[in-house]
Amino acid sequence: MNDVRRNPIVTNGQDVGDVEVIIDITEPPPLGLIGDTYLLGTHRGVVVGPDHPIVSGLIDVEVAQLVALGDREDEARQWLEQRGDTIWGVLLANDDPVELDNVLGLYRFTMRRRGDRGLRDLAVLLQRRIDDVSSEFRAVTGLESMLQLADLTTLDLTVHGSRTMRGRVENLGRIVTMAGCAAIRAAHTDNMVIWAAMVNPMVNKFLGQAGVPKYELGYGVLEYKLTQQNITPMQTMPIWGSIAELSEAVWHGTSIQMAAIGAALERSGFAVAVPT
Repeated sequence: MNDVRRNPIVTNGQDVGDVEVIIDITEPPPLGLIGDTYLLGTHRGVVVGPDHPIVSGLIDVEVAQLVALGDREDEARQWLEQRGDTIWGVLLANDDPVELDNVLGLYRFTMRRRGDRGLRDLAVLLQRRIDDVSSEFRAVTGLESMLQLADLTTLDLTVHGSRTMRGRVENLGRIVTMAGCAAIRAAHTDNMVIWAAMVNPMVNKFLGQAGVPKYELGYGVLEYKLTQQNITPMQTMPIWGSIAELSEAVWHGTSIQMAAIGAALERSGFAVAVPT
C-alpha cells in the first residue's frame, strides 16, 4: 500500500505548485528463499516462511531445546516467537511430505531488520552493550550495514532425527549443506554478505573439518546462559563467515562438504555463481 500525499514545492522563493509524493509504507516483501527446495540425494531441504503451518511446531521444538538447557519457557518463547524476517530450513526424507512429524532437523535463518539477534544474545552473555558488540563485529568483519547480516541462531538436530551417532552426524552434514545453499541463495535474493552463528564447540570443530570457511570472534567458549534461572547452560562459540568466501569454496569444491553444497544447488536448479 502506498501513502500518496501532495506537498507544495517552493523553488528560489517562488511557489511552483503541488507535486505528488509517494511514500512506500508497505512491509518488505517476503524473503527470497521461501519455497526453495535443495535436493540432497536421499533427503531434501525445504525452506519455509513464518506463515507455514509447521512453523508453530518448529518453534515448540526450539523452545523445548532451550527449556531442557534450563531456560524459562516464557522467556524462550518470547524470543523465538518473533517470526519477522525469519525462515526455517527443514530436513526431510525425499518421500515424506512437509509435515512436522517428518522433520529430521532444522535451522533458523534470520535476516534484514533482525539479522543481529545472535549478536544481541552475545551482548547478554558478555554483559556488554549491543552497540559496542555490533561495532566490534563490524570492525572485525568489515560489514558496513547490519542489513547485510544473516544470523543462523539455531542449528538443531531433533531427537527423533536419528537415534544413532552416525545418523546424527550424517544429518548434521545435510543441515550444513542446506544452510550453505541458503546462505549463497540469500546473497543473490536478499543481498546478504556475512553470516553469523553461535554454535556448540563440537559443531564448530565439525564445520572446520568439513571445510566451511569461517572465523571465530575471539571470545572463546561461552556458557549460553541468558537468565539466572538457567541452571544447565550449554557451551557456545560465536563464529562468522563471508558468503563470498563460501561461494568461492563451493565453486572450487575445496572439500567434500563444499562440493556437496555446489552439487545440491545445481541439482536443485540454482546456479553456483562464479566468485568475482
